[in-house]
Amino acid sequence: MFESLEGKAGHCWYLWVFHSASAVVTTLDPHRTATVPEAHFQGLTTGTVICDRYGAYKKLARTMGFLLAFCRAHYPGIF
Repeated sequence: MFESLEGKAGHCWYLWVFHSASAVVTTLDPHRTATVPEAHFQGLTTGTVICDRYGAYKKLARTMGFLLAFCRAHYPGIF
């Protein structure tokens, strides 16, 4: 995602998508760090996150107790 900023031709932003059985939440953020999902899941201590193997998600498992289910579309040969 790109968002125009005054004085710059363009700036890269990341579109985060969180969904459950009843809702979809999108967040546009200039960072692709663990702080974004940590803020979204603040107060929760269990759950499953379907994701790629990016380190930000691994931090959720280490620090917040989430179970990671790695996406087969990104790594179809490892299962």
